[in-house]
Amino acid sequence: MKSLEEMFADVSALIAARPQIAEAAREEADEEARLVRGIPEGYRWARVGSPLMAERIKASGPLPVVAPTGAVFVGPAGAGKTSYAVAWLIKLRQSGVRGTFVHSHTLARARQDSGFGHTPVVVERSVKARLLLIDDLGNEPKIEASSVSEVIFDRHAESRPTWVTTAFSPQQIADRYGDGIARRVFERAQVIRLGKVTK
Repeated sequence: MKSLEEMFADVSALIAARPQIAEAAREEADEEARLVRGIPEGYRWARVGSPLMAERIKASGPLPVVAPTGAVFVGPAGAGKTSYAVAWLIKLRQSGVRGTFVHSHTLARARQDSGFGHTPVVVERSVKARLLLIDDLGNEPKIEASSVSEVIFDRHAESRPTWVTTAFSPQQIADRYGDGIARRVFERAQVIRLGKVTK
């Protein structure tokens, strides 16, 4: 049994360590906030190797490592495309690669939501991002002044890596946006097929 002096020393050591423990917790919270910044709440849990990932992702074989170059995550709704893409986006952020997440819906309506003659902030950030993940390509509403094609075109011209999640085949993307955009999406891209892929 510890003496009163030993117990007092233990308590004193715990009290002395509280600022360091609080600082470590603050740093951990700051790092977590950095990793999930800009990612929708429903996907912030996604991590490569997480047990939840095995439940969420529908794949017929082992899932590939995703390189910080072009990638297209293809599959039907509910196959886990966005979850898998976000997990790798977060993993790359952990290694210092600054990746940005944007919904195709947000890009599609960006010019409608901004003043005439101004480049919307979301479009500018999307074009300049080190790595951009465009989620749900092809499911956004058809809007005359949509910025989706503009962002894909500009990023391809600058050789900036772009990831896309979509339920559509290259031909369906070509039918929607034109052959040039379909080529820019799939050209030299790692294609990751999840679930039953639309032909």
